[in-house]
Amino acid sequence: MLQAITRKKTSRHMRHLGIRDKGENSVRTEDEITSLVFGPLEYMDKRLSAYFWHYLLSELGTPITSSSPPLDCTIDFWPKDGIEPDMTVTLKYSDGETVFLLIEIKWDADLSKRQLQKQWQTFTEDKISHATCYHLFLAKETRKGRKAQEDDDVWGDKLLFLTWYQLSSIMNKLQRSDHTKHSSWLAQVVTFLEFINVRGFRGFHRTEEIFANTGILASIRKHLFWYGFKGFFHIETHIQTPINRATIFFRG
Repeated sequence: MLQAITRKKTSRHMRHLGIRDKGENSVRTEDEITSLVFGPLEYMDKRLSAYFWHYLLSELGTPITSSSPPLDCTIDFWPKDGIEPDMTVTLKYSDGETVFLLIEIKWDADLSKRQLQKQWQTFTEDKISHATCYHLFLAKETRKGRKAQEDDDVWGDKLLFLTWYQLSSIMNKLQRSDHTKHSSWLAQVVTFLEFINVRGFRGFHRTEEIFANTGILASIRKHLFWYGFKGFFHIETHIQTPINRATIFFRG
C-alpha cells in the first residue's frame, strides 16, 4: 500500500485527513497508520529491523549499555495481554543484552485515564529488571503523555516521547546515511507522512535546488539568512531627494 500511495495510484490515505468515502462513517486511522508505517519492519531481515529500533532509541538519547550491534528483533502488533499497547519490540544484542520496548501510538485519539501507567506496570511485572525496559509514547504532540507522567511518574527516565514530526525527521536522517538498507521503505514512509500533513525537518541540503529557478539564487548564495550589518552609508543610494548629511536621524 505504501507504494500505491507514494506513487499516487490510490487516494486511500485521504481518509486519514477526514475525507471519507460515501457511506463510510468511521476509520481506524491510528491502526492503519501504525500498520502502514511500521508493518514492513516485520518482513525485513531481523538485523535490519533491529538496527532501525536501535537507531531510533539512540536518537532519543536512550542510554543503551550494549556496545555490540543488535542481532535480532521481535515485533508484536496489538498484543492481547490485557494492556492493549499498539506494539512491543524486543531487541537482542550479540553480547546477550535484551532491550524491551513498549509502544503506545496516538493520532487524534485521547489517552484514557492512567492508560500509560497501567501499560507500563503490566508490561514490566514479569521482567527481572526494568533497566532495559522503555515505554515510547508516539503522538502528534506529547503534552498529554507528559501530563500523565507529572500526575503519577511510575517510569523514572524510562518514558520516552516522540512526535510524528520528529519520527519523520529521524527517518529522513537515517535514509540519507543508509542508502542501501532501509532507504526505499524510509523514503516511502516519509512521503506518506507528508501526504497526511506530517512534514519533519529535512535540513538545508535542498536549498539550492529549491531556489534554482527563482532568479534570486545568486544573490543569496553567500548570505542565505542575513547579510550582516554594514552601516548606513548605503542609504543615500536609495533616497531620490537631497538630504541634510548632518541631520539624517536626529537634530538634538
